[in-house]
Amino acid sequence: SALKHYRLVFDAIYTPIDTRLLTEAKEAGAIPVSGVEMFLRQAKGQFELYTDGSP
Repeated sequence: SALKHYRLVFDAIYTPIDTRLLTEAKEAGAIPVSGVEMFLRQAKGQFELYTDGSP
């Protein structure tokens, strides 16, 4: 598998959380990062941008 050459694999898809890519990456020993991580960080960044960080 080509994934054995990577330490971290990111998949921008967030539904389902466990995609085939991330499952295979984990099996190959890489750190899998799902699209949920990007989704949450993007939402946080947008909130801070438009509210100056205030709730």
